[in-house]
Amino acid sequence: MSLHESLKGKKTTNGLVDFYEHISEVKEKAPAWLKGIKKNGIEHSQRLEGYLDKFIAHEFEKKLKPAEIFILLYAVYLHDIGYRNESGNIDHHDHARRSKDYILNNPGTYLFDRFPPMRAGEVPLIAEAVAEVCYGHAPESRCPLASIRNRFGDAFLCKDILNLRRLAAFLRLADEMDQVYIRLGHLRDRISLPEIETGIVRLHWKGNRNSGEALDILVQEINVTLEPVNDLLSEWDFPRTTVVLEPTVKKPAPQGHGDYQKYVPEHYIQPRCYGAVEKYEKRGHWRELLEAIKWFFVRIIIDLRATFHIPLRSDDGLLHVYARRLWNWQDVFLL
Repeated sequence: MSLHESLKGKKTTNGLVDFYEHISEVKEKAPAWLKGIKKNGIEHSQRLEGYLDKFIAHEFEKKLKPAEIFILLYAVYLHDIGYRNESGNIDHHDHARRSKDYILNNPGTYLFDRFPPMRAGEVPLIAEAVAEVCYGHAPESRCPLASIRNRFGDAFLCKDILNLRRLAAFLRLADEMDQVYIRLGHLRDRISLPEIETGIVRLHWKGNRNSGEALDILVQEINVTLEPVNDLLSEWDFPRTTVVLEPTVKKPAPQGHGDYQKYVPEHYIQPRCYGAVEKYEKRGHWRELLEAIKWFFVRIIIDLRATFHIPLRSDDGLLHVYARRLWNWQDVFLL
């Protein structure tokens, strides 16, 4: 049973507003409210409702009060009306706040005039509740979930205390599932709808490595965004949700040891064993290379009690290295 269907027969305290019928009317009006908003338009809201139907399985649906499901579905179709700014232009920045403001400033436009206010001239409490949940889908840095009320009362709607914070967390959870279609719209034909299971969401994709890497970065960002959502919902025994790509993106194997030449000083004189490094590096015989280096230095420090002379050939001439022992330490002179 979908969340919407679960509202059949459920009404406000006085029985004047039928929850199921009212949400049906909201769905009919929503295309006009979201007209001209392409990425976050009516199809986006419809997908979010579908995601919530899968996330909120029967056992959790029973934990939600009918009035809470009513508010959540209302918010699904109003949370992005703020994508169009006051000038009528599409503007993503701070759109969640504008959605909240539009609801509170014009409640009648969004069918809240069916609900009586506490006092004449005031906004109906149900409009306040939906507006607050809509704002809750904003980034955590702008609207922390902890700032949303978890004890909200509206005697006209129902006699119970409502948890708006939990509803905002569910809205944000569903909204994040649709980010691949919103932010990477050019890859829509390569991504299937999220496969939602308990605790895990799989995004099936196809395409080249560039597509996979772009999706992988976005999935990592989604999982970070879901951390406060998971923290809050886990207190309600709701499973923590992780998003993964199917298939996973294979990371390219590291090539060699990097371009170390750029770190070599301009006037550095290469030692005689320099050529051997490249030789052994190509062959991968690191054990033999280390052994050669070890004996190279053993020959230099064969007798610290005596001064000895080792000529090393360089491109610019002969480099003479003298080493001698003075007391209990060595001096090395480059002449």
